[in-house]
Amino acid sequence: ANLVFEDMKKTMSSDNEGEEESDSMEQMGQPMVIQGLKEDGSLKVGTASQEMLMKLLFPLLPKSLEVGESVDIPVQMPFFNSLGSMLEVKGCLRMKLAKYVKIGKRTCAQLNTDIDISEVDIPSELEGEYDCSIKGSSVFYFDIKEQCFVCGWSAIVMGLDIDMPTPDLGRDMPRQPEGIQISMKSDNLIGLMLVDVSPGLTADSLPTQKRDDSVTRERPFTSSNDPPATKGSRKGTSTVSPTLRLPDGKGQNNSPRNISLAVPRTFGKPSSWRP
Repeated sequence: ANLVFEDMKKTMSSDNEGEEESDSMEQMGQPMVIQGLKEDGSLKVGTASQEMLMKLLFPLLPKSLEVGESVDIPVQMPFFNSLGSMLEVKGCLRMKLAKYVKIGKRTCAQLNTDIDISEVDIPSELEGEYDCSIKGSSVFYFDIKEQCFVCGWSAIVMGLDIDMPTPDLGRDMPRQPEGIQISMKSDNLIGLMLVDVSPGLTADSLPTQKRDDSVTRERPFTSSNDPPATKGSRKGTSTVSPTLRLPDGKGQNNSPRNISLAVPRTFGKPSSWRP
């Protein structure tokens, strides 16, 4: 299948040293198509960056888990091309089946993910210093009957620091710098919500994301740690407030991104996960 991103709006803001007010800019993105998306979230044809994006937007468990259990998923992605040498950063996504909850009439699994991709192994042949870090967490809700994601959020802090020598051009160049420095810090908040709302699910019953990095629910809904398909499961209501743990981003340029997209109802049916 092809996954199409439409009507994406990106809001970027930056805090400049010495200025009281931050600069902000909104931009409507062009439609983006990711081709060859499989049911398990993998891609027939795609880049490592696209595959990483799919893992963040649709965090599917790779195997069966009991409530409270976690699984570590190793990941790696390119982060910089140093004069033809492609450098990679490695890490891990720790996914946890936290609990089962009711959102409207939907029975959903709450999937919590801790993101830590910061292991950089630089070949000794390369001069300079290279560092990349992607850390954060996410909370997603997966309808176990309809086999689709209902909503979710990812809070991610990304950092890149490069200090490399200027390439030798083979001749003397006036005012040629001794080195090249690149530094980038960004604080990203990505939200996903099912646009095709079916009977029993209204926008009012969905969780809401506040910018203070906590996911809160304004209305109570059923919460149970037991598999919901069993007869006589707990019927009490409780208010649940899972938290997105955002690494300390003080002093960094903020570029929050809010993305709303339609999720195909047939997407996300896991082949091995049986909650």
